[in-house]
Amino acid sequence: MKKIGVIGCGGMIGPIICNYLLHEDVEIIGGQRSKPDFSKYPENFKWKHLDINNDDELLDFCSECDVVLNCAGPAYILFEKVALASARAGAVYVDVTDALMFNDEIISRVSGKGKFYIAAGYYPGITGVMLKKVIKQFDKINSLIGYSGGSEVYSVLSCLDIIMSGSSPHCINGYYKNGEPVKCGNGFESCDEKLFGKKVMMKQFLGNELYSVLKKYPKDWIEECHWYNITSDNVIGLMAIKYYQLCNRMDFHQLYSELSTYLEEIETKTPDDEWSSLYIVAEGLKNDEIKTVKLRIDLKNTMDITAYAAASMALVALERNDDIGIYWANDILSEDIMEDYRKKCTEKGIYCGWQFNEEYEL
Repeated sequence: MKKIGVIGCGGMIGPIICNYLLHEDVEIIGGQRSKPDFSKYPENFKWKHLDINNDDELLDFCSECDVVLNCAGPAYILFEKVALASARAGAVYVDVTDALMFNDEIISRVSGKGKFYIAAGYYPGITGVMLKKVIKQFDKINSLIGYSGGSEVYSVLSCLDIIMSGSSPHCINGYYKNGEPVKCGNGFESCDEKLFGKKVMMKQFLGNELYSVLKKYPKDWIEECHWYNITSDNVIGLMAIKYYQLCNRMDFHQLYSELSTYLEEIETKTPDDEWSSLYIVAEGLKNDEIKTVKLRIDLKNTMDITAYAAASMALVALERNDDIGIYWANDILSEDIMEDYRKKCTEKGIYCGWQFNEEYEL
């Protein structure tokens, strides 16, 4: 029986990932320091003690696995540590983040070392799949606008990953035009309240995954793309300010403690206040006809869908025979993944709004 290791099995999405693997013909090995609550896990789960900072323990854990799925954080401090241990052990590596593409130095340290599947979550991950689904509906796109984000109750580690991912030199506060990234101001703008039914702020941001998708197409295919990160509160913004005030003054453990205290002070949301949306609108030509495509996903929060994407990628990775290299999950996950996920949501009683509409101008 094939074995999938889940590092960070006791985190926010770890148990959900494991339960999405319940009916698969795999053994799940969960790795973390503390013994988990086994009532949260399926019958095909076992726990193995793992201190991710102990190189021998990490290599031993990876050596037991065919696929290592890493959902431990903060990803942008660990960077390639787990990926290289997986490669040395001969295991395939799956990451819910795109930390391996953070900068050229990280890329150079992992290139040619193993088989790595990255950005196997919701954003990045399913966002890239959905962007490609929209683009393929056209012969030429004149305008492409995307909105992604919401308001969720984040852990400190989640906040750190969001903040640090945005500091990648491969990301810009800007947009895409005629095949090139264009920088713009980094301030927030007000969003039309009709779009999301509430007061929302938005900021243009061309992330690593989105740019990797857009630049695969001929320059004359997509004239312009504006992508906005959206939010209805400023928790991440305040946490980012605090992080940059403290990060050079203390070690990580002190930093984590200070940020935990600060997050408790500023976070006023409850799970009932959470929401998340992905909305893409494109206008262009198909067979010389003017066409509009609208795609929208509305969720209560992104934990479950991130876990579903990660579990799906781990299962696919077990069966693929790719060469050594770094692969974006959006190149591998099915464009029909939302139809499959909606069925899972119905079974679990989870809200999932999904729309995909095409309109031709008369």
